Amino acid sequence: MNKIRSNRTNRLSLSRFGLIAALVIGFAAAWTAGPATSAAEEVTMFKNKGCQCCTKWANQLRAKGYKVTETGLPNMNAIKKRYQVAEKFQGCHTAIIGGYVIEGHVPLKEIERLLRERPDAKGLSVAGMPLGSPGMEVPGQKADSYTVMLMKKDGTAEPYAKY
Repeated sequence: MNKIRSNRTNRLSLSRFGLIAALVIGFAAAWTAGPATSAAEEVTMFKNKGCQCCTKWANQLRAKGYKVTETGLPNMNAIKKRYQVAEKFQGCHTAIIGGYVIEGHVPLKEIERLLRERPDAKGLSVAGMPLGSPGMEVPGQKADSYTVMLMKKDGTAEPYAKY
């Protein structure tokens, strides 16, 4: 009888251990999975009505698990002013993610780096609409060189990445 009880206890201990191990592994995987596990996955993007390059940019984020809400506007000036995006940093669209302003066709790699590092800054900018930037790809066309700028809260900026 003791041997039966001992085997049952060992099996219960092993199954409890397995359950605990599975939970720990699951939580670790969720913790390192990135934006799909945080509020940062939600993106609000403002764009000119009908702009397709902005939608292409948004679709690239959607493909990586971000939930992007697009709002088409007849005029972007009020949005740029609301988020204090200086003219020299203005791009095609303005997005908000994780408390940061993402201005223009910023590559997802740099957005994820920003969300990981969380600098005390306003956000990122790719001014204008550089050919080859995310959403601005044109088959057979050589990509432009461009710089992703880290916009600081004091209105200044510094290079964040070069493409």
